[in-house]
Amino acid sequence: MVWWKECLPFVAMVLVQLGYAGMNIFSKAAMEAGMTPNVLVTYRQILATADIDAPFAFFYREKKSTEYDMEILHQSIFWSFLWVKMEKLKIRERAGQTKVFRTIVCVGGAMVLSLYHGPRLHIPQPGMHWIFVGAIAKEDSGFGIARLF
Repeated sequence: MVWWKECLPFVAMVLVQLGYAGMNIFSKAAMEAGMTPNVLVTYRQILATADIDAPFAFFYREKKSTEYDMEILHQSIFWSFLWVKMEKLKIRERAGQTKVFRTIVCVGGAMVLSLYHGPRLHIPQPGMHWIFVGAIAKEDSGFGIARLF
């Protein structure tokens, strides 16, 4: 087997973790600059759709007419507003128990991530970068990127 095929899962996981770290850094910077949480969530959802869903839809889409796609889109929007109904949880069946277990795991993981305050990391910062950002921030009078820092 080719050596790089063995490394693909590792590289993919590293890229995913770097994406999460970058998202957290930019989210914190945006919140500290005064962005409201609702706007931040909206932007994150739009970017997630563009980054994740759009390539899959483009490459794995079957060749169908756009009229058929638009008809399905209109029907799904119409029925989602008109016929909102909760899914029945059949707790005695294996599928229902699995749904409950997955929900508990997801909510528990989200709580751990939001409530855990680990040790503070003291990372030395190069002084040249912050001098440059400070000079740009003094010159910037509008909504530039320097406002985030």
